[in-house]
Amino acid sequence: MNEEWAPTDEDIEWTKGVVESLEIGQDWMEGEMAFRKTGDATLTLLTRTERADSASRRVEVVLQMIGWHLDMESVKIIP
Repeated sequence: MNEEWAPTDEDIEWTKGVVESLEIGQDWMEGEMAFRKTGDATLTLLTRTERADSASRRVEVVLQMIGWHLDMESVKIIP
């Protein structure tokens, strides 16, 4: 991932709107990634493709900026 990448204000606001609208246990599909809201301010990355590594890291950056946590401990990586 390009270490100089930074989200725009629009990226941050859009992501915040999406994750705050999710119910606990609800899934969110974005590109080649699947997330589940597993806590008040926690998303768990369920699956992603190999090529979605950078995208998932970018989601993590945005979530950290809005005070959320992304759990990637048990992600299933699809070739």
